[in-house]
Amino acid sequence: MKKNVMYFGMTVLFAGAALILGGCGKETGKGQPTVTYEELGEANSFEATFSRHKSCFLEKSVAEDESDTAVRAHGLFSTKMYQTPDVFYSDQVFFNEDIPDHRYREEGLRDKTEEYYLSTGDDGEKVLGKAWYVMSDEEKAERRLENCGSPESFNIILIDKDGNEKVVSTEDNGDRTLTVTTNMPADVCGDCVEVPEEWKDATVEYQYRVNKDNLELYELDAYILSGSERIDFLNEKVTYDVDEPEGYKAFRDYLDQYEKDKSPETRSLKVIYDPGTDMEETYEMTESLSCQIYPRYREGYSRYSDPEGKTPFQTSDGKRDVTVYCIKDVD
Repeated sequence: MKKNVMYFGMTVLFAGAALILGGCGKETGKGQPTVTYEELGEANSFEATFSRHKSCFLEKSVAEDESDTAVRAHGLFSTKMYQTPDVFYSDQVFFNEDIPDHRYREEGLRDKTEEYYLSTGDDGEKVLGKAWYVMSDEEKAERRLENCGSPESFNIILIDKDGNEKVVSTEDNGDRTLTVTTNMPADVCGDCVEVPEEWKDATVEYQYRVNKDNLELYELDAYILSGSERIDFLNEKVTYDVDEPEGYKAFRDYLDQYEKDKSPETRSLKVIYDPGTDMEETYEMTESLSCQIYPRYREGYSRYSDPEGKTPFQTSDGKRDVTVYCIKDVD
């Protein structure tokens, strides 16, 4: 799921108009097929994918070396994602320099109404959290569309809207698949969360292996082209119409048990936008102390502990009622 950003826990990680393509585009020159970047994205949109399949499963692994250069750049060691038209589950291992083995695991589960996250630290303790979009339903759909390619869930391929990624070739593999090769500068690549100094002038090359008839993605390999070097970056594989993975079922069981065992004690988070103005809006969420609240605020606002905006809001211990005042940034 290239360049998708998923909001699992406190980290930043979980379709437009669908078009199922009946071919691979025009043929030119020596009979090689051509595929446009837009066709590639449309064929792997949420709607297009689930017009053909009931489920899909994606596995991503990032190249590791002694210095973990690729892992640091991407911010992840690995990702597993399971998706149906109604649910999305992710199991990700993040890079975290502050813990002994640098690995921080986080699972996410999203359906039509809720978004849960289950984090596991190096001590093995699990922490459950719930996302709260502090905004209207329309704004929430727009946020998901921007981050995921779809207000419903994730596109298999999230297209770079800035036009930095370009198709450079399409090759017929002779086995009913095509390899579509693209590239883009590393310093504007969404897969590079932090670009290492040695990659500043590098290019990221993507090789998409897709179905020749409908362009659906089977596998993606990414490389860093730096000078004369060709460096392994990451690999993704997608399978379709799979059974529910064990991790997904275990998360469901965990949530069922949580509902039975959760603390009856609660606390509330109140968010007030544009306090003291004609635009003032208030949102409030109350949740059991057994579950963290992960708010998703509107963009373009700063958070304060007072309505005058004198004291920036820092954080909360998650055990008491809190009011946050959001004041629009001045350009």
